Amino acid sequence: MGSFKLVELDEFSYNTPQEMYADRKNRSIQSLFDHQSKMIDLYMREFETRDVSLELPPGSGKTLVGLLIGEFRRLKNREKVVYCCLNKQLVNQVCTQSKMQYGIDARPFIGSKKDFDPKDAADFNSANCIAVTTYSALFNSNPYFGDADFIVFDDAHSAESFVASPWSVEVDSAVRPKLFEAVVTALRPLMTVEEYERALTGGGAASPSSWISLVPLVSADNEISSISMAFNRYFIQNGQDDLRFSWNMVKDHLRGCQIFVSSNSLLIRPVIPPTQLFAPFADARQRLYMSGTLSERGELERSFGVRGITALPMLDQWRGRTTGRRLLMFPTIAADDVPLDRIVSRILDQDERSLLMVSSNAMAEQYSDLAKVAGKTVFTAAELENDKKPFISKKDAVAILANRLDGLDFPGGECRSEIIVQLPQGTSMHERFLVESANADEVYSERMRNRITQALGRCTRSQTDYAVIFVLDERVVRLLQSPKEQKLFNDELRAEIQFGLRNATGNDTLDDYLELVDVFLNHRDEWEIAERNIVGLRKQLTAAGEHEGMAARKLRDIVELEVSCALNLWNSQLGAAMTDAFEIVNKLRDYEGLEGYFGYWSYILYHVARADAEYARANNIDIRILMEDAMHSSPYNAWIVPRDATANETQFENATILGRMKKKLSRELSRNGIFAVQASLDDLLERIENAEEGNFEQPHQELGEWLGYESLNPSSSSAPDPIWVLDACSCVVAEDKIYSAFDKTIPLRHVDEAKRHEGWVRRSDQLHLNVDAEVITIFLTTATKIDKEAAVNAEGLWCVERGQFAEWASRAIGVLKRYIRQNKNPRDDPDFETNMSNMLRAAKVDSQSFLDFIRHKKLSNLKKD
Repeated sequence: MGSFKLVELDEFSYNTPQEMYADRKNRSIQSLFDHQSKMIDLYMREFETRDVSLELPPGSGKTLVGLLIGEFRRLKNREKVVYCCLNKQLVNQVCTQSKMQYGIDARPFIGSKKDFDPKDAADFNSANCIAVTTYSALFNSNPYFGDADFIVFDDAHSAESFVASPWSVEVDSAVRPKLFEAVVTALRPLMTVEEYERALTGGGAASPSSWISLVPLVSADNEISSISMAFNRYFIQNGQDDLRFSWNMVKDHLRGCQIFVSSNSLLIRPVIPPTQLFAPFADARQRLYMSGTLSERGELERSFGVRGITALPMLDQWRGRTTGRRLLMFPTIAADDVPLDRIVSRILDQDERSLLMVSSNAMAEQYSDLAKVAGKTVFTAAELENDKKPFISKKDAVAILANRLDGLDFPGGECRSEIIVQLPQGTSMHERFLVESANADEVYSERMRNRITQALGRCTRSQTDYAVIFVLDERVVRLLQSPKEQKLFNDELRAEIQFGLRNATGNDTLDDYLELVDVFLNHRDEWEIAERNIVGLRKQLTAAGEHEGMAARKLRDIVELEVSCALNLWNSQLGAAMTDAFEIVNKLRDYEGLEGYFGYWSYILYHVARADAEYARANNIDIRILMEDAMHSSPYNAWIVPRDATANETQFENATILGRMKKKLSRELSRNGIFAVQASLDDLLERIENAEEGNFEQPHQELGEWLGYESLNPSSSSAPDPIWVLDACSCVVAEDKIYSAFDKTIPLRHVDEAKRHEGWVRRSDQLHLNVDAEVITIFLTTATKIDKEAAVNAEGLWCVERGQFAEWASRAIGVLKRYIRQNKNPRDDPDFETNMSNMLRAAKVDSQSFLDFIRHKKLSNLKKD
């Protein structure tokens, strides 16, 4: 007689992950730490919330927290659980920890789908194990994990490029030269001549390697057609090219994309990834984002394309704290006259094992040679991923990590010396554009904070770990020296930074400075005094409560609008996108530190308004003002190109004028510094607005110098008042009459004086003018009336009222102040001419706008008296 096979009944009776874990006997970790249990308690309050984030410092056990929550959901709800890591090495690390330490059945899914273990795949699909995989395995055009119920995103703060990759079409000019040229050619109507030439030729030696420009596609229907044709032709000729996967994801939504163009590559991608339309992500019941460092800026929402993530509160016991203790050393400050190679060699001489971080393979080879000369055995990241034992068991060893921040940790004294020669940039064209071109680095400062925090924590993974960190990367040194930037970090790390900087000064030699390392590593009793000082400083910083300011909260305030706008653009809902973008721009307006991001969103809004001009008009959105807002936002605005100022008809300010202006600004900033120059410009404007009779000519003449004109104020009795030579073909000569009487009538003799000025200019050998140059005479005055006889003789004279001139001067000085406010000397700005030209034109204070301004009213048209 046959018998039935019975279906096993679920007997899951635990109410919390902690109860479940207590009954797991096949684990080596005895119990949860108190902070892990408290974090799980906080999570359980949000058990049904769609998007949840939690923050635990590196080394505090967040991997166990994430796995335990996933295991609880898998068993309680029979959910399919996916745990995402940044790379394959971390996948293997999580699975090893899960099996050997936690007693949780988590299995690796890496490589191609066809290589997955069939039993592992069957168990995952039956919700009988947790799948641990990479972000790339989930975020691609055809993911295996298409129906996960619960997804854990580990190190979520570093995931943006992986999340955006399915919708990111990147074309390298060296790999796909014909496609690159075809797309840039299609974009030519949207680019300036300079941009177009830079993209195709590299722009020669003068072109900065960091140059990236932005071309929104929302208002570019003709160009979209040409771009599509270029890609279609390319795939006909190169059908198996993997680029077709990301192209297929965006090709029908190009109006919702932007193109970032440099001299060696281009990137097509949406403003924010449309993950809400990506079923493997969007259909999950819950998504848990885990990070060692979170902030108030809304960065997770931007990275993952979600409108709102519920952040679990930081536990009080970890608030402002990190794991372990670091002694931060700044040898380039302590010994600024010692070459970098000598500093590294000296550090290697005194340490038996060191971790050395560089940004490229070429740099790794350079320092590998230097380490071998010093008698060290060199280990690469690839060797360490397979087995760390040869490194940690050997003295006189150096581990060199090139272009990576994660995945390799050295806890428990495995390595107590870390040398940061140069951190990897690790940034996409999208991020580089916003930081380097748009000057919107405030938005992405959180990412830099995370990279530095990750780098500083490689050798301190528990509370009792301690290590020396030698910071040699000048970018990082400058950032850590800034009081403003220090506020990005938690209080403990801020205390370590400030302690390290304090001890980097006042040392006679490098050897004297490095003696502190011996005290820290080998004389722990003597170190106790310094330890108490750091702890006291941390408590002081915590009590002060100085962290991210209003700009950070403002970024958080707009993130839901940004996600909504990007999704509306993707779906070609232009009216809704315009409404979102308009609100974003209004919320960002006039926020110090967010000027670049304000310009970026103003530019997006400008193009959306162009694409749906009827909706813009109906909602009183002025396209011209949007462009001016974008161009006013930052000195670094060469990428902002009006549609009527593209490759066929771009105009720039006179090169001679810009050259004089650059020289003047550079000289003043170098001699006096930014604050003194700002004060000098404020004083100049005050004198222009308020100078009394006889004192106006000097500030008038000085303003001309600041604006790059050949500006003179001749002293002879018959000479004119200030003369501004714009170029060899045009000159403006003034008769300044600032009358003390408010109702003064301009007399004939003053008009006659002004009439003689043109002849003086043409006879003068002090001015660099062509024989047939245009000489324009202005009568700059406070008067509103003119003598009748004087009016008859005033032919050819233009009237400029003092109040109007002061308003024009205010705009011009405002341009100068906006530029120098960024604390960048023009001599170090390879795009100065383009940036300044755009700013002057946007403010209508370029030379042509000035000529238009002064010829607005004839002197003879004043009221006759």
